[in-house]
Amino acid sequence: MKKNNSLYLGLILIIAGIIGIFGTSYLTPRWTGMENKMDFRSMNSRQQHFFRQEMMKDGWSKRKFSSNGQRIYYRAVSSSKKSIKATIGTMEMPSLMMSCVSCHGENGQGGTVQMMMGSFKAPNITYKELTKEENPPYTDKLIKRAITKGIDADGKRLEPPMPKWSMSDKDLNDLVDYLKTL
Repeated sequence: MKKNNSLYLGLILIIAGIIGIFGTSYLTPRWTGMENKMDFRSMNSRQQHFFRQEMMKDGWSKRKFSSNGQRIYYRAVSSSKKSIKATIGTMEMPSLMMSCVSCHGENGQGGTVQMMMGSFKAPNITYKELTKEENPPYTDKLIKRAITKGIDADGKRLEPPMPKWSMSDKDLNDLVDYLKTL
């Protein structure tokens, strides 16, 4: 009798393990190649929904935008639906991984941000704060350089995890115009 129970228990554990493996792979985003880039397009609709709801709560909760700049700030996607790419070091990340609001918050005032196994302090990027005389001040041109090249008003590299964003001039101008409203 005890031998039969062990056999059934063993079969149940094996089946549970198989279900766990397939269930995990069903909800896990697909990775492509050696570049560690997330391929959102290869996810089915349930995986996309899970990713947006659980991983991107800040930027994906907002549905309507007053401007292209606000859309870029929240979602890192322009109104033309073109994804804005972020590069941190040598790793390129699609817009689904992060956006400005993910670190700097809805009001642009930054604060402590939890990321994986650590945290960092995201700076205040409101236009009023960036253009203060005592900082040294940023100009629109220097803000654009900080966003696309990762270089601050003093000419020094911005600290990680600030990415370098790749976007069209129109999208960059729209984003700076939106920062002026924060």
